[in-house]
Amino acid sequence: MPIPVTYKLYDGPITLAGEFPPTLNKDNDATTLEVFESPDCYGVDWDTNGILTPGSVPTGVARVAPVGTGSYTGWNWYYNRLMKVNGTTATQLDVGAPEYSAYYYAQDVGSRTCWADIITFMPALQEALLIVTATGSHLMQNMLDPRGFFYLSDFEQMFFASDASYVNTLQGVPYVCNSKGLFSWDGKKVTEITRPIRNNISPFSNTALLADYDERLIIGTSKFVYDSETQRLFDYSTSGFRFTSRTVTQPTRNGRQPFQVKGIVFLLDITASGNQTIEWESRVDNNSWFTEPNVLITQKEKRIERNFDNPVTTAREFTMRITSATAGVRIREIQLIVETYNQETILGAE
Repeated sequence: MPIPVTYKLYDGPITLAGEFPPTLNKDNDATTLEVFESPDCYGVDWDTNGILTPGSVPTGVARVAPVGTGSYTGWNWYYNRLMKVNGTTATQLDVGAPEYSAYYYAQDVGSRTCWADIITFMPALQEALLIVTATGSHLMQNMLDPRGFFYLSDFEQMFFASDASYVNTLQGVPYVCNSKGLFSWDGKKVTEITRPIRNNISPFSNTALLADYDERLIIGTSKFVYDSETQRLFDYSTSGFRFTSRTVTQPTRNGRQPFQVKGIVFLLDITASGNQTIEWESRVDNNSWFTEPNVLITQKEKRIERNFDNPVTTAREFTMRITSATAGVRIREIQLIVETYNQETILGAE
């Protein structure tokens, strides 16, 4: 028998956005996003757990690349060996014998040949050497072997970069930022970090990568941040601050049915002195964005509820966005007050 479905009409608040800070997800349908995802946001603070507030991109530092000594300062010093791309053959990496930092002594064949011209190379994944080209990458394994019994992995064509600055490592994991976005490689599988914004990839492409090793961040200079702990993406390429919510619809099995939107609630955690301001807009269905009156906040207020000035209050889809906020605004959750909102309950057959 088909499972009967009942729809209970609900009046009251539902969570529109929360579990901050928000991560970007531009490619998926905005009606399918989680409360912590946004189809369009920039200038948010990545570092305030559970809070939506304006922020700026952290500075980040460049990767340290040790070099040889004496007349070999033009060589890198990795795994206790001198290493350098061959001056004549750009596909060839010359690797010296262990312990010699001031003179190159070949061990065994003394070099390894890659599939394409080498852009850069660096230690990765504890005892491997990442070798990046413009069309793919190798991992040279077993780098701690004093006998020099190294071996190259197969050529990974998903993991490429056109410039040495587009490559970095964090906690040993390699990252590249190429024309397709930001990627990581654990030695077995390449992960497309920017998959949720693949069709809207700017500014997460062909950007120099810095790192914040304390906070475990990959930083695309002044453009973006990837938090490797929370796996969230943050855009700083546009000046200012914006947060756009997911789109709310009714969860019925008969299409998107209309419901009433009555107001908005901001749950707050204001710590700064003085008044704060939120500038925001609402949108019903595919109508134009409607500018709502500014929300003025005092330090002691923990919850602010506002009715809509938007004359259209019957919706099949509803979205809001914050277009500007003063630095002291700290939002824990945004709720939408609805009426005649269907809550679907699936009842098992008796």
